[in-house]
Formats: sequence, C-alpha cells, structure tokens
Amino acid sequence: MAWTGQHNDRSGPAGEPPPVHFPRDMVVGVIGAAAPSSCTSVTITRVTQEATKLVVEYQGYKARGDETRLAAFFSPYASVTLAASELEVLLREVPAQ
Repeated sequence: MAWTGQHNDRSGPAGEPPPVHFPRDMVVGVIGAAAPSSCTSVTITRVTQEATKLVVEYQGYKARGDETRLAAFFSPYASVTLAASELEVLLREVPAQ
C-alpha cells in the first residue's frame, strides 16, 4: 500500500491512512524532495478550478544552515482529498508570503 510505504521509512508507526472513498474521492499530492535529508517542507495552500483544470497551489521551503538539524520536523510531502474529477491536475508553486 502506498501510504504504508511512504510512512514506514520515517520514525514512528505508519498509522492508518486517511479515509478515502475512491469512487467519490481522489487524493492529490505534492512531493517536495526526493530525499528527506534535503529538509524540504511542502504545504498545499489552495485548490481551484480554472477552465478545464484543477489547480493545486503549493509552497515549498528548504531549510538553511542551523535549521537542517531540525529535519525531523519538516514534511517533504503534502496531500489533500478532493471530490473525484476527470479534470487534469496542474501543480503550481507559489512564492511564500
């Protein structure tokens, strides 16, 4: 199961995946880094529909200097459960405010 595989490589138990009823829901995710050691954190900030696309806006953050010792507190991925849709999903990074 993808949820277990994604969460078992971190310290602590994988826990239960969030409830998703796939005939009705879908999950969209953003992965901020290929390796957790890069300390990237990702936050999904907004989901909108533009014409024929679902637009998922996100912000990324990369730890610098002394912040790298806090790597355990950063999450390199984010996901959101949405109503199922046949629309194309566009991921759009937006600058931090």
